[in-house]
Amino acid sequence: MPYESLIFLLGAFVIAFPFLTTMKHCLDQMAPENRRLRRSQLWLNLIPVFNLFWVFVTALRFSDSFKAEMQRRPGSTTLAQSRKGLVTATLFVIFMVTLPTGFLSWLTFGLWILALAFYWKEIVMKMVWLMKNPAPSRQAR
Repeated sequence: MPYESLIFLLGAFVIAFPFLTTMKHCLDQMAPENRRLRRSQLWLNLIPVFNLFWVFVTALRFSDSFKAEMQRRPGSTTLAQSRKGLVTATLFVIFMVTLPTGFLSWLTFGLWILALAFYWKEIVMKMVWLMKNPAPSRQAR
């Protein structure tokens, strides 16, 4: 059983690193004044136990950053109204809490991965939207 938990933790870390890198690249597309989350704060999600709280902060602040950036750019999108980040964060915490339980941890790991895939896709879509809808220049304001 301890080896199974170690494999899950290693798998979660291997998945988290490229996911957080994608979030960082999306934040890079936003104006610094609209970022409610510093890019360096993303990596706090890799700290065990602390991440059980910080994953919610990340999801909420990332969403708030995108909403603020949308107000600054032309066009509109429904991407900002998603709750995928909170669902993914909740499933992550449930997975971590159930880690020692065996079968239940497999089930929650699968659900977390599924939610993460949908959330990751949304972040990529947001990044593409930001790249295709440039912000007006400061001089034009």
